Amino acid sequence: FLNWVNLPSEQLKRVDELYSMVETFKKQTGNKKLSVMGIGGSKHTVEHMLGINGLNICHDVVDFYSDVDSISLNRFLARLGDITSSNFMIASKSGSTFETKDGFLRVQQMLIDAYIAKGQSQEEAEKSTAKHFIAVTDANSEKSELRRTSIANGWLGDLFIHDDVGGRFSAFDDHALFTLIWAGMKKEDMIKMLNSAQEISELALSDDLELNDALKEAIFWADAKLNGIEASVHQYMGSMFENTVYWHAQM
Repeated sequence: FLNWVNLPSEQLKRVDELYSMVETFKKQTGNKKLSVMGIGGSKHTVEHMLGINGLNICHDVVDFYSDVDSISLNRFLARLGDITSSNFMIASKSGSTFETKDGFLRVQQMLIDAYIAKGQSQEEAEKSTAKHFIAVTDANSEKSELRRTSIANGWLGDLFIHDDVGGRFSAFDDHALFTLIWAGMKKEDMIKMLNSAQEISELALSDDLELNDALKEAIFWADAKLNGIEASVHQYMGSMFENTVYWHAQM
C-alpha cells in the first residue's frame, strides 16, 4: 500500500529507459498524438500532472477516453479524426477493468478495419494495429489480462503499475511519466521533479512538526473532525488545476 512513498526515487532509475521507449513508440507509427485509455487514477493523475506542468494546454497532443456510452465515444472519435492518427496507451492494473477493456477492444477493431480499408490483409492489419498500442499494467502476466494481450500481440515495451501503488497514489508511476515525456517534458525537468517529489515525501515522514506540513494539516483536520467541524469544499483556482479537482475527489 505504501510503495508510492519511495516511487519517485525508484523511477529515477528508469528515466532514460522511458524516454527511449517514448521515442520508439512514436517512430512505430509517426503519430504525434497519444490517447490514454484508463479510468480513475489511471486517468486523473495523468491529467493533473499534465496540467500543473503546463503540457498539452491545447489538448492537441494527449487525449483521454474512459467511458462506455456512445455519445462520449463519438466525441472522442470526432476529436481524433482518422483513427490511425493516434497511438494508444491502455492503463489498467488488472487489465480487465470493464470501461478500459471496452474502449480498447472497440478502438482495436476500428484500427484493423481502417487498415483493411487501405488494402492490407487481415494479418497485415493486425500487425499494423499492434504498433499503435502500449500497455501499462501489472508486470505479472498471470495477474493481468492486459499483460497477456500485450505479449500475445507483440506490443512495445514494459510499462508497469507498480505493486502496492494504488491508482490514486500513482502520479509518478509509468502511465503518468510516459505521458509527460510524450507531451514534451524535458529530461532534466523530469529528473528535477522526481527528486523534488522524493524530498517532499521524506519530509512528510518526519516526526519533526516544524518540517512536516502534511502532518500539521492532518492534525488540523483530525481535530476538526473530533470537534464536529465539517470539512470545507476544496476549490482549486487557476487553469493549471482544472484537472486536480478530479484527482482530489479520488483522494
